[in-house]
Amino acid sequence: MAAEQSKGEDARRWAGLPPSLVPALEALPPPLDPCKHKGQAGRIAVVGGCTEYTGAPYFAAMSSLRVGADVVHVFCTRGAGPVIKSYSPELIVHPYLTESGEEKQDPTSSPEREEAMHASGAEHVCQWVPRMDAVVVGPGLGRDPQVLAQVATIIRSAREAEKVIILDADGLFLINSNLDLIQGYKKCVLTPNVIEFSRLVDSLERRGDVTFAPDEIKDLDSSSLLATVCNSLGGVTVVRKGPTDMIHNGEQTLTVSVEGSARRAGGQGDILAGTIAVFVSWSFEAIKSKRVKLDERMSIVMACYVACEIVRIACRKAFDGRRRSMVAGDVIEAIGSVMQEIFPAESINSEF
Repeated sequence: MAAEQSKGEDARRWAGLPPSLVPALEALPPPLDPCKHKGQAGRIAVVGGCTEYTGAPYFAAMSSLRVGADVVHVFCTRGAGPVIKSYSPELIVHPYLTESGEEKQDPTSSPEREEAMHASGAEHVCQWVPRMDAVVVGPGLGRDPQVLAQVATIIRSAREAEKVIILDADGLFLINSNLDLIQGYKKCVLTPNVIEFSRLVDSLERRGDVTFAPDEIKDLDSSSLLATVCNSLGGVTVVRKGPTDMIHNGEQTLTVSVEGSARRAGGQGDILAGTIAVFVSWSFEAIKSKRVKLDERMSIVMACYVACEIVRIACRKAFDGRRRSMVAGDVIEAIGSVMQEIFPAESINSEF
């Protein structure tokens, strides 16, 4: 009876995935090995956190660690640094980014010095980017124009270094007015909710990539519209979050409808972004080590798929225990047990 129940749960769990891809998906996490050194299971960067918003980058970073990344760096503004550092000693926090008006507090300040200070903040972060496996941009970033300008520089640096970029929250706000930052970059993942997706569609409509008849209703749940968005951006992967998560890269579509939480707590999107970062970095490592036989584009879609599944199941577990009082921290605490259920640490990965 227990075995039959387990098989039923597995069938529901991977319901949106072609059966032929399940073995490769299950081989994505790297085997645990005491001979490995720190960093081989993933180095993740989270670019986000400002004076007003310090929780979001913490949620993204801690979810990466709970999934199984070895090291997570948070690159935030000066005002956010001490606060985020106080949340957890496991995070490496770099308060390099500068907000508007900081230099004006110095009576000897000048426009030239302020410009140099902002440029220096971005340069410090860019020096770290080549060491990372994936870069999450947006959680708690805020909309300060000086911060966004520095982050645009960081995104360009990540592209030059050919790093995976996951854009969420205010990272999506940034690209809506700067679509060229990600245009044609196939190692980019966007994670919009329904409102953010609507804004992205509007941006593409203004650019002329998407057109609607005057009386046509914009069906934001349409898979064809999602495909159009992906192709208009040159093959980026989009994870359109909703009652059913839909993942598309212009060629391949996967959906995730496994039961999640009945409560929508703040921070769940940040948790998903951090989880995607780890699985994408693992998928690239799995290709390199020949544990799986996939191309990079398909591996990104699969990584997003399994990340959506894990976060939904963790949300359900957290909700089952906390009900209306569930918060993002409860979801993060549930990730470890979900990972053990789906990817037991005792199992041995095989080549597929």
